Amino acid sequence: MLRPERIDLVVVCTVDRTHDECIVRALETGCDVVTEKLMTTDTDRARRIPDAGRRTGGRG
Repeated sequence: MLRPERIDLVVVCTVDRTHDECIVRALETGCDVVTEKLMTTDTDRARRIPDAGRRTGGRG
């Protein structure tokens, strides 16, 4: 879904345990991301999100 069109913003509304994976994948394709609470339930997984944002220049 993230590849065929140029998407500016992705809204992540999946179950908590998949938020970080969806956020990082969207950032890596060049999209900014909005997510519902909780970003994730695991501290180590939460660290992946700002790391991906810094690496890609995206906002998550």
